[in-house]
Amino acid sequence: MVMKRVRNISLLEPRSAETAKEERKSGKVVNLPIRGNSAGPATRLILVHGSWILAEALRTSIEESPDFVLGEMFDNAAAAAEFCKENPLEVILVDAGAGSHGPLDSVRFLDRHVDQEHIVVMGLDRVEDILEYLAAGARGYVGREASFEELLEVIRAVCRGEAPCSPEVAASVFRRIAELSGQLEKQPRRKLPETAQLTRREREVLLLVAAGDQNKEIACQLQISTLTVKNHVHRILEKLQVGNRRQAIQLAYETGLLENSMPWIKSP
Repeated sequence: MVMKRVRNISLLEPRSAETAKEERKSGKVVNLPIRGNSAGPATRLILVHGSWILAEALRTSIEESPDFVLGEMFDNAAAAAEFCKENPLEVILVDAGAGSHGPLDSVRFLDRHVDQEHIVVMGLDRVEDILEYLAAGARGYVGREASFEELLEVIRAVCRGEAPCSPEVAASVFRRIAELSGQLEKQPRRKLPETAQLTRREREVLLLVAAGDQNKEIACQLQISTLTVKNHVHRILEKLQVGNRRQAIQLAYETGLLENSMPWIKSP
């Protein structure tokens, strides 16, 4: 099966927000394509903080995989988030080897400013680093020595709503949860703001958000539109007086709003 190619999208030069915006206005950048067969649309990816060599290697390898399409490369999270507003996609790849705190800050920024996209980080080996990126909003990761096929398997897993991780990382995550749980038991519970009067539907949406579901998955489970889910999430954040989903989940657990509901973590 021959995959439809992306027209006029270069992976050899990182984009700034201004450059990407001008290219979209001039028509040089097009929406990422989909496969024209019964297997459904390809998984669409972009790369943040990658090098020319990495981008070219990914492009060459992805061309041989019929269920993936790689679009632009960006040198900063703001430009990537802007692109995602006009070109919805499935996965944002972030190269953790591109700097010290830059990629981590980018993951935090993207987690706050994109809706549907899963963030997968490449180049993580230390458990401490992995936990830090997961806490920042990453949905998956691969190590520095991971093969291209291992990267694709992680991408497929996060797109299925799974959180693949090594047994060592899973054990660390559960230890962290147990520590936080013990700390919370010793502390007086936070009080919800007076505006936090959630409807039954909003509570259902918040529970699914806490379980790690994305807007499309929530819409499917509740049999409502994705736009309706977005509206519910927006109202939930306003009522709880928080800035993003992660803060809403944290507040809900700390106040008992989501009593006995814990996100599910899968280990391969």
